[in-house]
Amino acid sequence: MDNTDDARRAAGEQLASLITHNSGLQKLNLENCSLGEAGLAPIFEALPRSSTLKELVYYVAPNETSSPVFGCDVIFAAVRANCGLRTSRFGHFWPPEAQALVAARTQPDGGAIVAA
Repeated sequence: MDNTDDARRAAGEQLASLITHNSGLQKLNLENCSLGEAGLAPIFEALPRSSTLKELVYYVAPNETSSPVFGCDVIFAAVRANCGLRTSRFGHFWPPEAQALVAARTQPDGGAIVAA
């Protein structure tokens, strides 16, 4: 990790602490924060421990990239473990599977699959 990644990780750790210790936090908007994977990792690691966060927004800066492995192993795993998240907007960082999972939670049946 370079200094930029260290700073991003430190910012992400502070936000992760907010997510896990603030029982009133319902929406977290991280637009234009340029956290990258280094900063987002601690946030998503904290997400399963939040019972109040309902909305998470993060749009990736044009110069940022994300690996499919990060999307699957970190983002999707955290979203799957946090049943309270109801709205998410993440631009191209967001795996389609995670978006579908969050969208299903807003359906009247909670996204349940009904057998024929």
